[in-house]
Amino acid sequence: MLVLLMIGLETVIIVSSQSIIKGIKEELCFSVVLRDDIDSTQLTRLERTLSLSDYCKELRYISKEEALQEHIKSLGADPTKYIGYNPLYASFEVRLNADYANSQSLQQVEEKIKTFPSIEEIVYPSETIELLNENIHNLSLILLVISAVLLVIAWVLISNTVRLHIYSKRFLIKTMQLVGATSYVIKKPFIRRSILMGIVATILALGLLYGLIYYVNQQFDVLLITFSKRNIAIIVSVVLLSGILITMLASTIQVGRFIRMDKNTIYEI
Repeated sequence: MLVLLMIGLETVIIVSSQSIIKGIKEELCFSVVLRDDIDSTQLTRLERTLSLSDYCKELRYISKEEALQEHIKSLGADPTKYIGYNPLYASFEVRLNADYANSQSLQQVEEKIKTFPSIEEIVYPSETIELLNENIHNLSLILLVISAVLLVIAWVLISNTVRLHIYSKRFLIKTMQLVGATSYVIKKPFIRRSILMGIVATILALGLLYGLIYYVNQQFDVLLITFSKRNIAIIVSVVLLSGILITMLASTIQVGRFIRMDKNTIYEI
């Protein structure tokens, strides 16, 4: 149960990190800067194309006047007072879907958009995107290593626990062999018991995990994970499969070990 709780916590961390990473990526955006000579037909066509595209999560049109007001608000200076006209361009601000938040995809998107007339330029933070993807890659590697270590620990602990149980039944195993039982017949009750043990441990571990997550969310106001159907399905599946497969595989290996053992050496263990 405690081993499966540890696996469940690691799964929660991975699922949460993926949700956080997706949220960060979908905060990235690029700007399609428009020329002053663009007409309403071209503007409507471009807006419809951008809004219906796969890479667009949210689209916002910024007029020349809105761009000027944002410029004044951020820099505190009005360029129209010095040069007599508004030098800023209208633009579309496109928030990206997470799958397109990388330099290669954005280059392909840029090539498609540039085919439209009256496009001045396309601006996106390429260095920020590359740095973000590099950090995400490093984080994924760290989580992968931690997951592998936890699986090894889980295997060692569960395997040793199962081995102790089968060790106490070693004479029964040899007796079944003496009366002609096949390996399958001998292994069957141990495997069935290991599956049941894995299911019971999974239920207890998931109960503790839910209680722990709920407590942290309530007491510390830190949202570890949203209890969506998808997230719940992933966590339950990982913990359940880990509980069943590890105990079943450990039982199969350990019973086979005692089946193959010479009857004269069984007393020396």
